[in-house]
Amino acid sequence: MKNVILFLCCLFFISSGFAQNDELKSQKIKNLMVLTGAGDIGVQFVTNMVTNFKKTFPDVPVEFWDELLKEMNSNEIIDQVVPIYAKYFSLKEIEALISFYETDLGKKLIRTMPLIIQDSYKVGEEWGEKIAERVVNRLIEKGYLEKN
Repeated sequence: MKNVILFLCCLFFISSGFAQNDELKSQKIKNLMVLTGAGDIGVQFVTNMVTNFKKTFPDVPVEFWDELLKEMNSNEIIDQVVPIYAKYFSLKEIEALISFYETDLGKKLIRTMPLIIQDSYKVGEEWGEKIAERVVNRLIEKGYLEKN
């Protein structure tokens, strides 16, 4: 019986240690995401989505969209993404990433990443259009689609 109690006590202390480590890791991940502006990127994504919705639904009053955007909070996306980072990175790796992003090069990467993503999106969009055109031409060429 003493062995069982001792075993359960050990399990309790080990699991509480893991819980503290998990909490520390979660906090470090949140720090990393704030440092890199990841939450802001999520809010920017939603803002771009709303811009597209405005074009699709031009009769909806601007106040509706403004109210919707006020509800957007970067903490929502951060809380949802923390487990993903935790799945792929150890605490030591998270700490190393934080150290990197605190360097001049890391800060430059943070500043330029939105521009890189924006430019890459344009390139990807153009590339996708060319591929779609190629697919349609090949479907016509092989007789799977009629030419209009």
